[in-house]
Amino acid sequence: MRENSRLYSKDSIKKDVRYILNSYLQAVNRDSEVFVEKKYIMTVIRLSQEEIRSIAILESLTGALAVDCIWNEDEKKIIFIVRQNDKGKVIGRRGTTIRMLRERFRKQVEIVEYSEKIDVFASNTLAPAKPASVEILEESGVKSVVITIFPNERGIAIGKNGSNISRSRLLMKRHFGIKKVLLQTVN
Repeated sequence: MRENSRLYSKDSIKKDVRYILNSYLQAVNRDSEVFVEKKYIMTVIRLSQEEIRSIAILESLTGALAVDCIWNEDEKKIIFIVRQNDKGKVIGRRGTTIRMLRERFRKQVEIVEYSEKIDVFASNTLAPAKPASVEILEESGVKSVVITIFPNERGIAIGKNGSNISRSRLLMKRHFGIKKVLLQTVN
């Protein structure tokens, strides 16, 4: 097992990780789901045992720190949200590590880099598309994000059958409570 002092630099993150591990151990003993609260995000994220196991596998194989994991059974894919600058570790040289993960899980694996800044995270959720700008609006207490895309990247941002924009909406709602994610094209 890795030392906590090498992995985490802030005491609050150390406490959160200890809480997650304790919750996981209790859930394994009770055979139930785990509720994880992230103080620095201010949302409650619910992780199942499968998701926690997937995070443990990802971290042990890649050395990257996973913030969240979402199993999408309908589309047969797993979405991992990893710490900033850890996406390269998960992909690996020439994509070898991500291929190994896909074989291990027998599902499509998608990686999104986490950021505490809403605009940066919103653009990360649409990767590999590169938004021109991200605007955060608030009307009558409801936050929404408007992402401006270049015309030649519109198809990439939307994805096949709207999968990329759906992923963006799901992750923005899950991590920041933002219910509306809109795309617009630069004129």
